[in-house]
Amino acid sequence: MVERRRYSRIVLDLPGILESEVQRKSYTVHVRDVSLKGAFVELANFEEDPHLFSGQKYRLVIQLQATTKIVMYMTCRHVLGKKLGLECNRIDPESISLLKRLVEMNIGRSDVLNRELNVLISNS
Repeated sequence: MVERRRYSRIVLDLPGILESEVQRKSYTVHVRDVSLKGAFVELANFEEDPHLFSGQKYRLVIQLQATTKIVMYMTCRHVLGKKLGLECNRIDPESISLLKRLVEMNIGRSDVLNRELNVLISNS
């Protein structure tokens, strides 16, 4: 399989909340990885059919510290068991700053981060 990703993924194990305005529900998730363009999460304590998430829009809140969080507005692009692949549609300036810093600390190369930001901006 050919890797099509253009963004560095940061492997995490952080708590998160996936919120749906349409379904008027919140789901507890474990954030497994995140990038400038999306996230991979696993549903916690979920017993329903996870395919109901496919194609739906959500707000993902990733809790970094007690008062620090990243908020991303996502669309569920694929479902694998209880794991969801989410694509970022929108992110606020404060969250993009936190995410940028997180990516930079983990990849350790600002040139790679700048290239990914340029791709993200040109695709918007």
